[in-house]
Formats: sequence, structure tokens, C-alpha cells
Amino acid sequence: MRLAMVAMLTLAVLTTATGLSSGAGASSGGKQARQTTTFGSLGIVSGQAIRVSAVREPYANLEVKVCTVDLNFFDINGNRQATVTENLSPGKGSFLDLAWTDIAPPPSSARAEISAVVDVTSDAKDGKPGCHIASSVEVFDQTGGRTSTSDESFSLQEDHNLAPVGATGYCWAECALADSSCPPGFECWQNPIDTKFLCCASRPLQSWTPVN
Repeated sequence: MRLAMVAMLTLAVLTTATGLSSGAGASSGGKQARQTTTFGSLGIVSGQAIRVSAVREPYANLEVKVCTVDLNFFDINGNRQATVTENLSPGKGSFLDLAWTDIAPPPSSARAEISAVVDVTSDAKDGKPGCHIASSVEVFDQTGGRTSTSDESFSLQEDHNLAPVGATGYCWAECALADSSCPPGFECWQNPIDTKFLCCASRPLQSWTPVN
């Protein structure tokens, strides 16, 4: 079997909340925000399986206690095939597999179209999700485990930039000098070495300068 395309990691950056709910039962006791990432369907055949995975950023805000990830598979008719739920700690991940033989009802043709949906519920910060997740979906051969194809999500993608070694605050993404726009809780800082402007949780290094 010919193998193609290495799986691509898709950042599902949670910059907009699709819904807010009271944090009943949440460890933080505050409000929660929910983000949904939908992947296009991928076809699998006998001897293959599909995997959806999610990883929480390692340099996360420790004040965000709730980062619940729901991983789901659906067939082309909207029937849920599998699901798993886990509250992720910073740097931790989870995945869900669905094999061809586990599809119900059994596919009527040699190829089954399966889609993945990733729901993230987290503590809200200024009305937006406070938990950032990277997610991916791939089809792999069960014999040998090698990836044969992959897909991207419809969610907004954003570069993940970390502060350099020795930094006191992590940096999430580039910001624009013109408006210094950053997510809530971040400020725009300039790295004097490469002149990059990044959204940082606090001062990265003493040599960095804030952008007013």
C-alpha cells in the first residue's frame, strides 16, 4: 500500500468563545467558555484506523484549572462512532482511535467517511477560553502504524511562539506594532535581537521592551 503525506499538526487557537456557561462543578468556580473545532471527513478502508488528538500548550496559565477536551468521531450520516473526555494538564494530551472494524453500522461500501470534532471547555478569561489546544487528525495503517493521510481543521490557525530560554513569561503569537493587539492577559513586547513583536504573559527577558 502506497503511503503519502505526513500528518499535519493543526493549532486550534482558542481566541473566540462560541459559548459561555456557569462553572457549576468546575474547580475554578468561575464561568466557562467552549470552543468547537471541526475537521473535514476522511475516508478509511479495511486495515486502517483514524485518530484525532489534542495537546494542551505546556506553558499554560496555571490559573486555568479546567481544560476539558471532548474528542468525537461521526460517520457521514451524523452517527457518533466514538468519544472520550479528559481534563488536560499543561503539556498533556489525549487521543481517540476508530478502526474500520469498529464502525457501526458496518460500512455498506469499501470506504467509510469519518469526521472528527474536538470540543474544548475551559475557564473563561475576559469572556474567552483560557485553555489553548493543538489538535490533529490522521488516517494510519493498523499494520505498521504508519500515517497514510491527514486533514486540517476549520479553526483559526496561529503561530505558536515561545519565549527564549531564561524567560519569565511565555509568548503565544506575534502581535502588530501598529495596534499592539494581543489576547486578554497578554501584552506586546519587542525582542531586540530579532526585532520580533510577540504577545507575552509577562516580561520575557529584561532586555525586551514593552510596546505602548
